[in-house]
Amino acid sequence: MKKLASYLIALCMVFTILAPTALAEGNDPVSVSDLSGLQSAVAQGKDVKLAQDIEITAPTTLANATIDAGAYRLVIKADTTLNNVSITANSPAGSAPVSIVTSGVVFTADGLTIQQNSTATGAGFATCAQAMQVKKQDGQMPSNLTITLKNSSLQTVSANSRGLVFEGSSDNSKLVLDNTKIQCGAQDQWKGERGIALFDQKAMDIEIRNHSIISGYKYGINAGHTSGVVSENIDVTVDNSTIIGWGAFNIWSSNCTFTIQNGSIIRGINGSFNGDKKYGFSTIVINDDIYNNGWGTAVQNSIIIKDSTIEAVTRDGQPEQNLIRIDNAQNTLLSIQGNTKLIKDNGTTPVNWDIALNNMSMDVKADMDRFITENMEVEDSVTTQGLRLFAMSFDVDNSGSLTNLTEYIKVKVVSEDGKKGTVSSNLDANRLVAVGSDVQ
Repeated sequence: MKKLASYLIALCMVFTILAPTALAEGNDPVSVSDLSGLQSAVAQGKDVKLAQDIEITAPTTLANATIDAGAYRLVIKADTTLNNVSITANSPAGSAPVSIVTSGVVFTADGLTIQQNSTATGAGFATCAQAMQVKKQDGQMPSNLTITLKNSSLQTVSANSRGLVFEGSSDNSKLVLDNTKIQCGAQDQWKGERGIALFDQKAMDIEIRNHSIISGYKYGINAGHTSGVVSENIDVTVDNSTIIGWGAFNIWSSNCTFTIQNGSIIRGINGSFNGDKKYGFSTIVINDDIYNNGWGTAVQNSIIIKDSTIEAVTRDGQPEQNLIRIDNAQNTLLSIQGNTKLIKDNGTTPVNWDIALNNMSMDVKADMDRFITENMEVEDSVTTQGLRLFAMSFDVDNSGSLTNLTEYIKVKVVSEDGKKGTVSSNLDANRLVAVGSDVQ
């Protein structure tokens, strides 16, 4: 009897040792090298590992899949739906595990997770790590795309990495982020280069909604272009969502509309994670050709902020973060509406620019005055923290000092230094007025 009991105990120990090993072997990913193999493995509930780039050339739906892309890609050439798909990758520089290359594609994802573990740190498209890309094929960019990411996450880890990247202009396309996160590292720092990277873009609608977040990148949304190329007609709506970066919006394009609404948070941050300690920046930036690269200036843009929070946060002795920078007076509109809050939070860093609008690059005082009085509006319900003024115009003398200052506040509001600005009822109640004006 004792011998039988000993035998049974030994047998149980053998099964205890073997069972986890057998389970682990059963979970080894299946290597796939074409679309049919990928579809078959996913349909059987197996994890997969890409053995090479796989082209999706016919309408395809993949659901409940775990994919180890390694250095390879899903090359999207036809309508594709990914539901509850998890992708890990260690792509070479300039590549991404999901690459859209064909015009007219409808790409829809619900519950897509991409973890890009590439450590590539180059600063350009061909040299950086990317989570997802829209890429040229045979020298041509795909156009007329519809890209929808819902309940999804794109993650990168390396310096200078990019989340969702357009190599060139995908004309007449639409991008929707719905309860989706694009992130590199910690949320309230930045390490990556660009969350959404647009280049030479024309005619695109972007909707960021329903608690979506772009964070961990120097520039949350960056819209740039090469010399001689007109980048324009990019309409971005941020609805009940958050964008955090050194510049949450870094815009070099013209004829665009940027709408921030419904409890959105747009936060610009500068802290110890910025290693150079040389430069300040602003949360929302509409650029001039500040580097003299022949890019031209961004003009005829409209910024509409309603019932949202715009923040400029400076920490760790870094140069000062400002709120809204517009470099050229030929931009159309800066409208701040509803229960919007403008917050300047320097911590222990001295405040040098306690003004909502940074218009230092407009150069000519008359242009500043015209933009402020004709193209800028602030509703009385807007509140501020850490700010003294909404705007200011000035000349700059030979020593670099500001002279001939005109300070602007809201209509019928007393500034912190006690100076009033009042106007008669026949003037637009949402326009700013000069401090000290008294038009009864």
